[in-house]
Amino acid sequence: MSSLITFTFILLLGSAFCSSTEAALFSASKNRITLKQKEGDPRADILLKAKNNISSSIGAIVILNNIFNIIGTIYVGVLAALAFQGNELYIGIFSVTLTILVILFGEIIPKSYGERNALKYGLMIAPVLPLITQAFAPILWFADSINTMIFGERTPIFISEEEIRSMVDQGFRNQSIEKDEQMMINNVFRLNDKTARDIMTPRVNISALDANKTLGEQAEEILQTNHSRLPVYDDDYDTILGFVLLRQALAELSQHNTDKKPTDIMHEIITLKEDTRVDTLLVIFQKRRIHMAVAQDEFGGTSGLVTLEDALEELVGEIVDETDEVVDMRESVVPSP
Repeated sequence: MSSLITFTFILLLGSAFCSSTEAALFSASKNRITLKQKEGDPRADILLKAKNNISSSIGAIVILNNIFNIIGTIYVGVLAALAFQGNELYIGIFSVTLTILVILFGEIIPKSYGERNALKYGLMIAPVLPLITQAFAPILWFADSINTMIFGERTPIFISEEEIRSMVDQGFRNQSIEKDEQMMINNVFRLNDKTARDIMTPRVNISALDANKTLGEQAEEILQTNHSRLPVYDDDYDTILGFVLLRQALAELSQHNTDKKPTDIMHEIITLKEDTRVDTLLVIFQKRRIHMAVAQDEFGGTSGLVTLEDALEELVGEIVDETDEVVDMRESVVPSP
């Protein structure tokens, strides 16, 4: 009887280990494992390798679980027959009891525990995973060869943009991600769907300085503008030469240098196609250390102006300061030359 109790306990323990390990491997997040790896936990390296090669890891666990559940059950059944001396009633009661115990304590409860404590439990059992995989390596190799012959090579698995968005939305619903974080992450994926044309200040809404007039002649425009940078044009907006910093223009006026022209204090401005994607715009602005560019149409004419602020607004939403009279410059129309 003692042998029967001992091997029944081993059967349940082995089945519980396999079930909880399988659930933990499936449920453990690679991102959280990677964080543990960066914290210097050596078990995270082992667990991440098992996660990356999950087919072999799960295959080895399934083989071990079948050994416990099939071979172990048969052996315990033989011990039960000997212990109860062939009494069919007792053997039947024991069989039903064993089945309930295996289902409850060998499957359901361990899997629930492994799923709910995936990272903690996964790190705990990580050191034994390579040993189990190596022990069943020949069987796994044979099974993998059969699968390849029947189904062909494995199709690489890639995480799509939609899957990431779905995870972000799920994180927001679970309150692990804030609303503003959800918005910004989703906005990142929209950056390559929009172009300079979508976010620029159109030509008809541009406020600019005439290169052929002095600062004094344009003092009223300079004093009334709310923009920190003013483009400088020659004849019309199709010929934008550069831009003037408002603070420099105001400084010249305050020093009574009214005879100076905008070209005397002008900075270089870059041009780009109006179909340039917003994510590319951000890279250009960052690398060139600039805040403004001219967007041109297919004929080389000026379509509008696009700024760093315009691009950033696609990430964080509309940016309005104390001096802005119009929230969206695409909706404000000013006279153009």
